[in-house]
Amino acid sequence: MASFLDASVPERWIGTSECARLNALLSISTDAQCQDWQYIASDGLRLAEFVAAYHLPQLNDDDRFALMALIVSSAHDALDRGILNAELWSDIQCLLVTDATLHAHTILYWCVADATCDDEMFTLTPRMRAVWNAAFDS
Repeated sequence: MASFLDASVPERWIGTSECARLNALLSISTDAQCQDWQYIASDGLRLAEFVAAYHLPQLNDDDRFALMALIVSSAHDALDRGILNAELWSDIQCLLVTDATLHAHTILYWCVADATCDDEMFTLTPRMRAVWNAAFDS
């Protein structure tokens, strides 16, 4: 796959059934039918818990896609709060690279390919661009 600057990946969206399953599994009180569930339910303080849940055997690819969107949003929250530790980020990066095909849409979104300056990107964007490069830039 090419650089994130000219990448094209299939769009993928989180379904309400995945939100409902993850809400129940993780005791999240957000409405499963709300738009942008992954941003509303994100919580940097629960990031390690969300990452641990990614490995649960009962999750399918749709659940893992939704959970990773929540993990990345929560990592962004943790980074903004100054509580994202290097070891946890390394675990997240490893999951993203290992399952890059599943998470390509999420990774590309956070890369903000059309950003021309820091003010146009997320604080997590440089890290997500490194993830993209590790996963797809060969």
